[in-house]
Amino acid sequence: MKWALFFLTPLLCFGLSVKEQFVAGNAGDYIVFEKDKMCTLFHLHTKDEHTLTIEEISLPSYKKPKDFKAWVASGGMNSSSWNMYEIDLDSGRILEGYSFSKKAFFTPTPFLSNLMALSLETWKGRRRIGPPPTLGDFDGRKLWNPPYVFEGKKAKRKHMEAFIATWPKDDSPLSSQNLTLYFADNFPFPYWLEINDPSYTYKLRAIDSGKEMISPYEILPRQSLQIIGNVRLSPNNCYLLFKTPSYFKEFDLIAVDAKTGEHTTLPHTLTTGTLSQINFDFDQLKRERAYTFIISPKSYPGAYAETYQPVVNNQLSPSQ
Repeated sequence: MKWALFFLTPLLCFGLSVKEQFVAGNAGDYIVFEKDKMCTLFHLHTKDEHTLTIEEISLPSYKKPKDFKAWVASGGMNSSSWNMYEIDLDSGRILEGYSFSKKAFFTPTPFLSNLMALSLETWKGRRRIGPPPTLGDFDGRKLWNPPYVFEGKKAKRKHMEAFIATWPKDDSPLSSQNLTLYFADNFPFPYWLEINDPSYTYKLRAIDSGKEMISPYEILPRQSLQIIGNVRLSPNNCYLLFKTPSYFKEFDLIAVDAKTGEHTTLPHTLTTGTLSQINFDFDQLKRERAYTFIISPKSYPGAYAETYQPVVNNQLSPSQ
């Protein structure tokens, strides 16, 4: 849902950097928003030094559970969508998106890059409670804070920091819009998001939040590599061309003896681009033996790809 994705990335920009903002949060932190008769839950699934994974789960408001944490742990019955995103903390890019409800990978919408570029500033003129004082009088009114619900229970409103941001000028309906966001201390998600404009008003409020949520999905699935053709010959070596998701950086190259099944890991060099190229020396292998080849990501071996047609060492020619 567009409104659900809308808040996802500006929350990462609170603080001096994306990485510093999420140092304040913890894996297991979650928040639930309700709008247009739909509830959407966001869960900080995992994070490390360079990436974080966000889970997004939606369901109709009339089916919302009393205990969201237990509901997720038990599989999220009646959910209408269940997505997971991996975000690069250094660049702000969305590295991967997967829908568990559709069992398919998908590409998140382009405006997420603009969201990542937003910078937040403290809102000095934030909302206060009660009528304003007369002109020139001291304003001693209490600051307004959003409703605070923690693990299904309404709690006393706590102080939150208010920030403002401006969407860059583009062709979207959000062009040049002013945003207001409220954050609690040591929590990664905003409890309130608001767009104020004379011709357009938008509010997104949290109806629940909490910590230590556990998802039934332990990891984000990964797309498999795709080898293009078979082993090719260049003037200096042999090589394979393949497609890979950008989040895979290091690979093993394995030669499989077609007769014995013996596996040999080969030294290689790597050239990245629209098509990546892995280069190796075929003379490392036994002469007159047929081999298939496996390229396997070091970080996720299950996403490997293998050539289908065995190649005989001394029969390789530039035409292959």
